[in-house]
Amino acid sequence: MDDVRTIMGLRSDVIVRPNDTLFTPAAEVSAVSAPPRLLFFGRLAPIKGLDLLLEALREVQKPLTLDIYGPEEDAAYTERCRSLSQATSPEVEVRFLGPLPHERVAATVRGYDLMVAPTASENFGQSIAEGLSVGVPVMVSDVTPWTTVVQPGAGILVPERTAESWAASLNDYLDRSTNARAELKEGALAGFRDWLGHRATGGVLSDLEARVEARQRS
Repeated sequence: MDDVRTIMGLRSDVIVRPNDTLFTPAAEVSAVSAPPRLLFFGRLAPIKGLDLLLEALREVQKPLTLDIYGPEEDAAYTERCRSLSQATSPEVEVRFLGPLPHERVAATVRGYDLMVAPTASENFGQSIAEGLSVGVPVMVSDVTPWTTVVQPGAGILVPERTAESWAASLNDYLDRSTNARAELKEGALAGFRDWLGHRATGGVLSDLEARVEARQRS
């Protein structure tokens, strides 16, 4: 803010707007699947950590499906990920499904049991918001703004960004009962609603109008 005031003037009012989204919460969550359906939704780029996830899946022996949606930004990296996907257990099905059209995102994501996001960094995490908004819990590294939403029960926070830590968290999730996984989906939707409620303010323009009025009165 000091840099902004240096340019705009020391008496300038600067408002920092929290991360926000236009997504609205779903009315209800979808039923859980058997075997569990997992979703990776993001760019196929090193920062998103798909390779780490696929390495972790080598240590998973229980049935699951992992669907991967996202544009292939790096041909060599994508080929590495495809190669890693061939080294998983026969119980694990991995599918590369390409980019997901915007108009199909909500309906498609809603049908999954868990979003997996082994990202190295996020300024916001649009795909995480999309998942939570339709009642899909998120397994995510502790490197995003969503930690305080996920940790209380809207998903699973992976303590370390390593294949070993991710494998342990995945196996823990797969060991949960159907009811426990259903409760996690309910927790995801409740967590998103709570997060959204804390941002239900008048918005930036209302904040600016209030400050202008206060200055005029002073």
